[in-house]
Amino acid sequence: MVGFVPFALAPKPGVDAALRAIFADHGVSEDPVTGSASGHLALLLQQLVPAELPRNLVFTQGDELGRPGRIDIELRPGSNPSDLRAWITGPATVILRGELDL
Repeated sequence: MVGFVPFALAPKPGVDAALRAIFADHGVSEDPVTGSASGHLALLLQQLVPAELPRNLVFTQGDELGRPGRIDIELRPGSNPSDLRAWITGPATVILRGELDL
């Protein structure tokens, strides 16, 4: 999926970044909370502004859509020294539940 994810660093105290995720070419004008974009942004921030690991980050997204969301990310070292992992958590609202048998 191709999209555009603008962000602002430290928009308010206690928040490391606020972002928006726009995927207009794929029928989604804007995703209110995007864990995959947040995880990649966290990894990028660690490269550009390194900090001691584990590192905890807080991102917000969706405020402008009236669907505010919070993404908590913990960056941890992987099994190799050059390996870095982003653990993404946060509250969620289940809107669909199901099973798939293969």
